[in-house]
Amino acid sequence: MSRPRVALLVTDRRLMPAWTGNRVRILGVVRALRAQGLRVVVIGAQDPSLHDVRPLVDGVIAVRARPFQGGPIAAFDPRPFRRAVDRVARRFEPEVAIAEYAWLAPALSGLPRGTRRWVDCHDVLHERCARFQAAGLDPWTVCTLEEEVERLRTADVLIVSQHRDEELLGSLLPHREVVTLLPEIPLPDGYRPAAAGGRTVLAVGSAQPGNEMVREFARVGWPRVLSRVPDARLRVIGAVGEGLAGLEGVDAPGDVDDLAGEYARAAAVVCPVAVGSGVKVKLLEALRLGRPTVATPLASEGLPRATLAWAEAESVAGCADAVAGLLLAPASAAAHGRAAFAFGERHLSATAASACLRPLLESPSATRASRVRGLPVASASVIVPATSWSDPLRACIESLQAQRVEQPVEIVVVMNGADPPAERTLPGVSVVHEPRRGPAAARNAGVRASSGDVLAFVDSDCVARPGWLASGLATMRTGAPGGIVAGAIVRPDAGRNPVSLYDSVTYLQQERYVNGPGAFVTANLLVHRRTFERVGPFDASFEEAAFEDWEWALRARRAGLPITYEAAAAVEHPCMTTLDELRQKAERLARGRLVMHRKLGEDAEALTLTESVWSHARRALREERVARGDRLRVAGVGSLVGFWAWSTDREQRRLHDRADRRG
Repeated sequence: MSRPRVALLVTDRRLMPAWTGNRVRILGVVRALRAQGLRVVVIGAQDPSLHDVRPLVDGVIAVRARPFQGGPIAAFDPRPFRRAVDRVARRFEPEVAIAEYAWLAPALSGLPRGTRRWVDCHDVLHERCARFQAAGLDPWTVCTLEEEVERLRTADVLIVSQHRDEELLGSLLPHREVVTLLPEIPLPDGYRPAAAGGRTVLAVGSAQPGNEMVREFARVGWPRVLSRVPDARLRVIGAVGEGLAGLEGVDAPGDVDDLAGEYARAAAVVCPVAVGSGVKVKLLEALRLGRPTVATPLASEGLPRATLAWAEAESVAGCADAVAGLLLAPASAAAHGRAAFAFGERHLSATAASACLRPLLESPSATRASRVRGLPVASASVIVPATSWSDPLRACIESLQAQRVEQPVEIVVVMNGADPPAERTLPGVSVVHEPRRGPAAARNAGVRASSGDVLAFVDSDCVARPGWLASGLATMRTGAPGGIVAGAIVRPDAGRNPVSLYDSVTYLQQERYVNGPGAFVTANLLVHRRTFERVGPFDASFEEAAFEDWEWALRARRAGLPITYEAAAAVEHPCMTTLDELRQKAERLARGRLVMHRKLGEDAEALTLTESVWSHARRALREERVARGDRLRVAGVGSLVGFWAWSTDREQRRLHDRADRRG
């Protein structure tokens, strides 16, 4: 009689009640394994809820150990779980062992070679950490790229929850098989989606920082819906609704026993997420149950695209308008609901989960297939314009040399100035000379001297954070073909004095540029070479670092090229600290603004001194990121910037008028 096939599942998470996203996912993995004929034994942290899992699995082993409770994953001790895994493995000789989350991966390190080791990652932890920190939010998990990669090397197979994570981890760990497994979302017995009706809109979420946009929708977006649909009601389920029940047209009952019933009765579902990682199970639940749904791009990140399966809106206002549109157009809402249900049947069913796991169990030696959307990204060139060898440039190069990706990477430093640079030999670094003044000409020279499929531009005073290049390349792979990735620019020393604070909230606002005018700065930019060739080189008539990147962005936008902001692809850029530095930048930007307008054939309206001073000062007065006690001082700095900009503008106009008269 043959031994039964056994799978061990190791987790320190609570699994019951099964309504949070990670619990839904883990129990979906259990069902999929059992559907393949494996007996599943759970090794879990000792908790009263562990008893409730027994009817769903074939065995439960409780471990006396502290679960991971946030903070640095380096401080988590997985040894009690490893001892339990080793003991249980000797008894059952498991075919496969699965660790839930990267911090538990070391628990699998002592298994015999015959047992395949899987890690169900849920999130790419270092990227989640970077995104939340860039948004000024608590990431809960503190993890570096190196710490995560070290733990994931334990595994033979990495299971991720969305396709973008598959590409990212595949580039970091090219010798591991990486597979996307969307969570299985079970349907209630006999469930068939009803046609959308009524006026109730559902939003679901826990009280974690990534769900703050749900609260913003209730406060700001919902009144916009009510202005068009006065009898609509918003039901906010979960702890995210705390404190919202007093708002007009809003119900916030907290946790409920029948979440599937709440979805089924909703005329529409809204899933607004502004920061996060992994997959958003609340969106998947709405789709599986066939509800007309509105979601932000980050909520649907990494999912297979499907026409009409959900409506996409980037802002709170956009979500509100899309929700109102569904409520006022029942036929359109019904079409969205049917498409959502079809998406769920194809991607979120038990059949889909089993189809994903079956090849892993049948072909343990299978290797990861390379799947790249859009244009090839077989190599990358990082281009750094500079004017001299300096300590910041050396720090920049060191941070670039420390990047870890599968592709070959070359670093091209372009020395910009009349005199050739002093000879320097650095491993992996090419140095070229561009005598024509300005970063536009320097970047063009770097492109000509480079050979990579992807061109990455970084300023010489920036330091690339670990994972910068891997995150940027992953976003390029999974984004629209020919797309452009504008990475985050972090200002680590923003609070040193009023000058640095003004700089930090005024300049290099990459996310605002991308989501507002559809522009970006080249302090942190990735673009495919073919895309760069399509748009054309930077305009070298911009002889200073001022508006040359905005002009290129304008051409890219006119060509219809998509631009994506990626918080995890982050570089650090120092803030200015002296008024002299700030004056030079204000004057440079004023000159660049006039060059931009003349290139476009536009008449740049001359501001009065009062208009210029006020326009710069009011940024600080209205900026929520500046503490109230600092706003007047920062506004004073802005007033000086306004004066310098006005003075330079006036002088440049005079010089231009004189040149015209001579001509």
